[in-house]
Amino acid sequence: MSVVTTIYAQAVGGVFGGTVNLLGDNIYIALLDSSYTADFDTDQFWSDVSSNEITGTGYTAGGYELVNKTFTYDAGTGLWTFTNTVDPSWSTATFTCRNAVMYDNSGTPSTSPLLTCAAFSADQTCTAETFTLHVASTGLLQTSQATG
Repeated sequence: MSVVTTIYAQAVGGVFGGTVNLLGDNIYIALLDSSYTADFDTDQFWSDVSSNEITGTGYTAGGYELVNKTFTYDAGTGLWTFTNTVDPSWSTATFTCRNAVMYDNSGTPSTSPLLTCAAFSADQTCTAETFTLHVASTGLLQTSQATG
């Protein structure tokens, strides 16, 4: 399965503008169905996409809360990496999804900024099993530092 992960345009402003705190805020990953078509310029908040959230056995509305987050800088490579040290998973799950959206859950959908969307190349279906999103070695989000 190939996965393309894209950052929502407004997320960059939120992180650099200080309205999103990757380590201090409640960051979630929610699963969406195949009817969601991302608009990275205009989709800004959880309320813009929540109508496409999946339902199913073993899946909790709102998604998986990242609780083992790290945000580190590697001076050798010039890369900042945001990741979760535990892969998000849903046990005894039965559902189908097509996208995974990371967002900053403020508790109010209309003020919960979207961060990234991972679009799977095909529907992902599980039946009475653990569904796991394996976090790549490059993390959930990686940015480069300009060097001199």
